[in-house]
Amino acid sequence: MHRALIEENRWRAQRYGTDGTYIDLVSLEPVSFRSWLDAVIALLAPDIEHLGVEDDIQHLKTIPKRGTSAHLQLEYFRGLRKFGRSPREAIGDVTKWLRTSTETGNFAARNDEPKKARDQQPFATLAAFGSKLPPGDIAFK
Repeated sequence: MHRALIEENRWRAQRYGTDGTYIDLVSLEPVSFRSWLDAVIALLAPDIEHLGVEDDIQHLKTIPKRGTSAHLQLEYFRGLRKFGRSPREAIGDVTKWLRTSTETGNFAARNDEPKKARDQQPFATLAAFGSKLPPGDIAFK
């Protein structure tokens, strides 16, 4: 049964990401991602301290607030579509942004986009992400 619950949680993670609930393997009760993350961090606290990775763990805590890369990609795509980009153009722009973000190891600044895309829409909805990014991330411009 333990393996079946792990598979169920894996499916939930793929389907719902940070917005889902997961089955606690001990209590068999559903828990939110945020609660699950807090519990795992508490469980691993001695190891986290011993390894000196507190800053990395603090960064993990920003994920439920800011969203994952998938959330940012979807918002970027929707913003591009809202301001007139075709689905193909929007996916191309998201792909370029994702590649740049991956290469820099951080969410890339908006000014790395093709000039045509920057000039065609104000990206007001995307600018709001800048305030949600943790220190050290490059905010949308």
